[in-house]
Amino acid sequence: MSRFFNAWLHDQDCRTRIREIPWEVMANDLGYHRASLISAADLALLQATANQPKAKQEQIWERDTEQYVSLYLNMLSQLSRVDCLQATLVYLSDMIDGANHEDRIAIFLNHPVNPYDALTAHLDSADYYIQIKTLSLLSVLLELVCLFSFHATPPPDVLSTIGPKIARLTNSEDSNEQELGIELFEHVLRQPLARQAVWSAEEPGAARNQEAAQPNVISSLVGMMKSASRMSAQIQYQLAFCFWLLTFDIEIASQFNKRFAVIPLLTELARSAVKEKVIRILVAIFRNLAEKAPDANLGSMLVAGNLLPLIQSFSTRKWSDDELKDDIDWLKEQLEEAKRKMTSWSYSQQSTYDEYLTELDSGLLRWSPPHTSEEFWSQNADKLNEKNHQQLKKVIELLSSASDPVVLAVAANDLSQYVKHSDIGKRSAERLGAKPLVMKLMTHQDSDVKYWALVSVQQLVSQPWSY
Repeated sequence: MSRFFNAWLHDQDCRTRIREIPWEVMANDLGYHRASLISAADLALLQATANQPKAKQEQIWERDTEQYVSLYLNMLSQLSRVDCLQATLVYLSDMIDGANHEDRIAIFLNHPVNPYDALTAHLDSADYYIQIKTLSLLSVLLELVCLFSFHATPPPDVLSTIGPKIARLTNSEDSNEQELGIELFEHVLRQPLARQAVWSAEEPGAARNQEAAQPNVISSLVGMMKSASRMSAQIQYQLAFCFWLLTFDIEIASQFNKRFAVIPLLTELARSAVKEKVIRILVAIFRNLAEKAPDANLGSMLVAGNLLPLIQSFSTRKWSDDELKDDIDWLKEQLEEAKRKMTSWSYSQQSTYDEYLTELDSGLLRWSPPHTSEEFWSQNADKLNEKNHQQLKKVIELLSSASDPVVLAVAANDLSQYVKHSDIGKRSAERLGAKPLVMKLMTHQDSDVKYWALVSVQQLVSQPWSY
């Protein structure tokens, strides 16, 4: 297990540790005494570990584990003072986070005071630090349950509650909160039940979160991946690590790309990644997808992701990691074999159109075979008219919103192919506002964009009207 560490949270923890808490005053306070909040025995336990080196604290916790677990859980359940709760969360975190003592965690999980209840009660605290510290403790706890294979299954409401709260951090514009959210997900998603919970929350029929400000987990991670090329290498790695954990679930691996068009996103990051560790985790994701759900993913890797040329390029490079070399060689073999099995450039015409839709949904259009195939467009152009021109609208939207010249050029090409091969193409494209968009692109600084915009305008002008 990797010990949880976040620089901002570490700094807050250090400040909390050195802050003086008036435990003795509280123990002697008549009101606290009558309410049994802080007893003389509690005070003795608190003072025994106060201002002690970590090694000494570990000895005390190891010797009196049950007493300290009871103390901390009771304090979380009964105290309301902010400074006291902050200190208690830090004490508890120091006691269990990164601990190699399976028996210590077992005592904590099996205590009469439900540890999940004691912690989740503070997720909505008015104090920001208490919220975040509670989230971190719950995240570590979920990982420890998985690590030690405990039978104490985390309550479903805990799994469904903390995911959206962490996702709110990753959706923040504050870089510290984004980083913290990713780090928390790295721990939470090690728990198989957590992976299943966040996936179930994304099902079309699943109840939506009550708070609009709390997004679903996978949607949040996919949203981050769309801008991952602008992130630091460390955040790229941590974000990809979350995707890698998700792909260990067979259901997720088989539906991930179909639902979220992740293969083009991951391929795009792999193309631009500089650090070997980022490429290593991305290649590991591709291998998981290809191993656990080959029928669902190999075609998308070849068509929507155009992954094979990239993997072939990787195979010629020198890598320091032998596992990365093995994964690249394995992927290369699988993709080349899948390509040989194709009757044309996909397993069937229907699957080819599905791959095209995956690419279109991702917004990362590339010159994959369907875009330039007359056969593909003659058979599929009219499908862009279905569901009130839903797919055609996506193509037109890219003409106005995309900044990548390749995306703009391919989208202009697709519009020209659609107009050429659909009987109502010209009328539908003009009604949806495509013509002024491609005319504007005729003055684009990129020569390819200008060329394909010109081709598209020519089709709009030359094709007869159809009513």
